[in-house]
Amino acid sequence: MASSKKKWFGYLVTAALSLILILALLVSADVNEVSEELAHSSLLLIVIAALLYLAMVFVRTVRWYILLKGAGQTLPFKSCLPHYAVGQALNDVTPGRVLGDAVRAAGIREEEEGVTIGASLSTLVYERVMDMLFTTIALVASFASVYIFGIYEGAWDALAFLMVVIVLGNLLVIGIISHPAIAAKLGAFGIWVSKALKNEKDRERFANWVNKTVASFNEGRSMSWKKNKKHIITSMFLTILIWCMEFTRMVIIFDSIGATVFLSVIVLSSIISFTAQLIFPAGGGNMMVVSEFFQAAGLTSAVSATAGLLSIITSIWLIVPIALCIFILKKGRYGTHRGKTGQQTTVNE
Repeated sequence: MASSKKKWFGYLVTAALSLILILALLVSADVNEVSEELAHSSLLLIVIAALLYLAMVFVRTVRWYILLKGAGQTLPFKSCLPHYAVGQALNDVTPGRVLGDAVRAAGIREEEEGVTIGASLSTLVYERVMDMLFTTIALVASFASVYIFGIYEGAWDALAFLMVVIVLGNLLVIGIISHPAIAAKLGAFGIWVSKALKNEKDRERFANWVNKTVASFNEGRSMSWKKNKKHIITSMFLTILIWCMEFTRMVIIFDSIGATVFLSVIVLSSIISFTAQLIFPAGGGNMMVVSEFFQAAGLTSAVSATAGLLSIITSIWLIVPIALCIFILKKGRYGTHRGKTGQQTTVNE
């Protein structure tokens, strides 16, 4: 319990620091100028950008649903959408972008009988791999375009270093989670960790949970790649669509404030800001990258800060209240699972 409270306290501190960062960026850009930019922005285009983000969440849910079917999980689509929305919101407001994935996998497993936690987690792995593959390719291509046409006025050394770190990090993660024996190695590590438990029943229970998770993960991985390649191919196309929708959303945001920006710069900032969210959630990382990046691309600090603010208003700050409403309406379904016998049991994290 103490560890859990400490973890949540850390999340709150990180979110608070991100909000302070947002305020600092607004102040440095001159709040009055930002307010003026907002006053002259197109409300219609801002609404379209927000609707496009919600459509993107819907498409992401479709991709997850297809991957679940590929992993042999049978469930209605309507069950996936609320869990994805809640998971997305948690990822956006907590560092590391992993808490929401865990809640999403556990939530769908608890609500839908027959869905295994391991197979559900395996779909999240495929999502990450697809996103990383596409963003790595897009990042390299857009960086080359920006360099060739000389449309970036910032520190090239810093940008190049950041790009190399992100690309190498993505490739490293893809290599690790794509290795055939990774699940078995993690399982062996989990069994080794379980030996530290003093209570024999707890040790046995934890070891059984690890074995079942590894088994179901391997099952989902095998079924997805070997028997349901069409699900993977469809999901890959959806991944491209998802990121194109994100780039389009940013183009619309800049149009709403009357600014014109090269698409390659938007692609770079979108991918880098997504990575920055790992450290500064709740919109802090997103706004920091957008504000600083577009200043280096030739825009004023007020326009850049306004674009960054609209970016998080039409995404992170939009999905969080929606997810909160979903969470309240589904209260009681997170943390419990009703089995075939109708008995209710608690699922340990």
